[in-house]
Amino acid sequence: MKLIRILLCYLLIMPSVVYSACSQKFLGLGAQITGFVIGNELSLIVGNSNAIVSLEDDVLFNSQAIVTNTETIVAAGITVYSGRVFFGNMTLDGSMDRLATIHSSPSQTLHLTMTNEADIRFDAGSTELKPTDTLRVFGINNTILVSETLTVSGTIVLQPFGELTFIFDDFADDPKIIFNTDFNLTLSPNTRLVFQGNGTVEFKDGFSIFMDSSGGQDKPELIIKDSASFTISAPAGVTSSTTTVSGKGVLFIDSGGEVRIDSRRHLILGGQGTNVDDLDIIVDRAGVLKANEIAGQISMHNTVGTLDFEQGGRLEVVEGAVIEINALDRATSSGNISSWKIDTDGQMIINGELIIGENADEATFDWDSRRSSISGTGVVTLAEQLEFAGQPLGVFRYFDSTSITAELLVRQIVNTVNVLSDSTVFTNFSGANILRIKSTDVLGLPASSIILKQLRDPESSTGTDRIINEISTAVLGITGRGDPFRYLSSGARI
Repeated sequence: MKLIRILLCYLLIMPSVVYSACSQKFLGLGAQITGFVIGNELSLIVGNSNAIVSLEDDVLFNSQAIVTNTETIVAAGITVYSGRVFFGNMTLDGSMDRLATIHSSPSQTLHLTMTNEADIRFDAGSTELKPTDTLRVFGINNTILVSETLTVSGTIVLQPFGELTFIFDDFADDPKIIFNTDFNLTLSPNTRLVFQGNGTVEFKDGFSIFMDSSGGQDKPELIIKDSASFTISAPAGVTSSTTTVSGKGVLFIDSGGEVRIDSRRHLILGGQGTNVDDLDIIVDRAGVLKANEIAGQISMHNTVGTLDFEQGGRLEVVEGAVIEINALDRATSSGNISSWKIDTDGQMIINGELIIGENADEATFDWDSRRSSISGTGVVTLAEQLEFAGQPLGVFRYFDSTSITAELLVRQIVNTVNVLSDSTVFTNFSGANILRIKSTDVLGLPASSIILKQLRDPESSTGTDRIINEISTAVLGITGRGDPFRYLSSGARI
């Protein structure tokens, strides 16, 4: 073995650079590693000649060593086939045999570049990309297979048009990725970051994902698919952990993937302003966007954007949790939502509270709820008017698609009386029947009341004509005992 190490030191020399650490063991796992070389800074660039590097012994290489276009070298356990190999950075190129098994060192620095269909496997127990490590991604269809726990404490850089998919091993027991880095994640234009398979990606408190693009066709995509779960960590002693997704891009939850926000966690979508944020939220094929436990919170606010739930995709809020659109912490935080679709078997399940605020300048947005289901025992609330909070009616039956304001949307979801033109009768969280006169007053109705009709109160009427019109055009009904009543548009009962 000593002779082998001396031979390696002799073979792998650059001018003025010698393997001073050749005798130091580093890998220590005895696993075959394909397309992998390790050093003070891990490094491999493989050319386009199907080059393979296989290490079957434990060796530490100097970061400056180089082997270029050699003949085949065979030296008792280490075989280097002809190709171009640098030490100092590692690049895996899809033009080679693509699978590399990586064991990250607790003490050495890794600079790893993936380009065009490079495949990596992290399967030697729990692995960390340390604060000093960097992963750069170029080109399409690059994948990393995660079998246990991968902790990302370093930097991931997706270059424009770069694609990286973390695949959770379906044969593993609870594979997980933990983003525990102080370096926030930026997705460049036209990039795709995918979490795929039955595993969990968890983001630390304060983590931010920024979609850095000009919008339009350049939007990067953050994709949660095939039963993968997006969650937020909640360290002990922290009242609420927050992760933010902002910028101009797409959050795509697909094929059973879920964004699951548990107790004491808060996911913010947008929040940087309508000049900065433009987010498309797409939930498709049984994907789920869910505030999952008591005190779990999702807030999409102060952003341009769209919402689309279809083919079993659902928006779900459990009892004690909150989802907010154009709102933050129950107050209006207007953006400009241009469309909101829950169609083709899309679902809204509201057992907690869904709070909806107006767009900036009370601008309308396109709403489509054809062939959808809206149900639950919770409430839908208009931001800034928290008493206007009613239970949903189940299968949506009022309209298919229209241009609508937040106030009208809340009214349509909770209104139990179709004959009302601009007032609303709804059931609040306590089960009481409430009458909302036009857009202001919220009044308790007598038990078992029946609303018969509402006639419009002309806004242009003044003086005596106004009083006459109020009396003749109010909300009319009868109590459970058969007594007639009338509420004026001012809220007075006569």
